[in-house]
Amino acid sequence: MVRGLQAIDGRTTAAQHLVAFRRELLDDLGGEQAVSAAQLALVEVAARTRLYLDHVDATLMGRESLIVRRNRVLPLVEQRGRLAGSLIEVLSKLGLERRQRPAPSLEEYVRRRYGRNGSQRLDDTPLDQDGSRNDRDDDPRADGGGAAAPEPYV
Repeated sequence: MVRGLQAIDGRTTAAQHLVAFRRELLDDLGGEQAVSAAQLALVEVAARTRLYLDHVDATLMGRESLIVRRNRVLPLVEQRGRLAGSLIEVLSKLGLERRQRPAPSLEEYVRRRYGRNGSQRLDDTPLDQDGSRNDRDDDPRADGGGAAAPEPYV
């Protein structure tokens, strides 16, 4: 049975670093909704390879010497180099530049702003483009001083 990331105890520091790195990669690619299935598979490979590489690095750094008999380098050093090269290759295929999340559709924005039934949200704080709260007080409808609204002409 294939369990993937579920096979890792999520309480460990290593698992938390793996999940954080995976999340950072997906954020850099514009979010999980913006990546293809192939890109998502590459993200999984990159996250696991990074985990392996970090473990190998920790093991190597904990050794007193990387030299074994006859002044040869420990084979794990060569394996570490292959892991690092593999990670670089996968990251290069994903792209090294950060991508913006796609803008929400009008329907999605209205749903986030006003809720499913169309009534205005209880929290009337304006939202940024990504749907998060905008704490700036730049809503012209807000009562924040300034000139009073003109009285209707009768």
